[in-house]
Amino acid sequence: MSDNIVWVADVGATLEEAPILAERGFAWLVRESIAQTVPGQGYSSYGTAFYRPGAKAAAWSVQVCDDLRQCGVEVRVGRTVFYSCPGPISVRCQHCGTSYDEGVPWGDAVGAWFANEGDDTLICPACSRAERIVDWTFLESDWAFGNLGFGFHNWSIDDALADELGKVLGHRVKIAYQHY
Repeated sequence: MSDNIVWVADVGATLEEAPILAERGFAWLVRESIAQTVPGQGYSSYGTAFYRPGAKAAAWSVQVCDDLRQCGVEVRVGRTVFYSCPGPISVRCQHCGTSYDEGVPWGDAVGAWFANEGDDTLICPACSRAERIVDWTFLESDWAFGNLGFGFHNWSIDDALADELGKVLGHRVKIAYQHY
């Protein structure tokens, strides 16, 4: 069986403030009965515990597979690229709108962002504009880059949940879908 994760990534949180925001966001999920405080039986590939869906999870969801062992919310703190496996097929320049299936070294820019190197830019062959990889659009399934993410495993959340979580965190959030 495969797993699906809907990531709500805080794209504005610094590495220093991410742990505090993680506590704030998780406390809100518990207060709203979206998540429980006791970890379930499943664990992510990072060894992070999943917290089981709460009594009101369905009200914020398209579908909750709470009968699965691997269903719950994970809170991930640390520099992370939230992405759809195995990788983007196409990327699009935000300035000229040109899409590329190949021929641009987006992987190098992603690696530079993840390693926190200074130059994580990608140059568009069509318009020659250099933009940080976080500003490019990943087609098919968008990617998010951040220091804090809430991963809803085997749980299709409603967009309203991501919007409200962003308000609680005080930053712009981005949704990224992962399937493996």
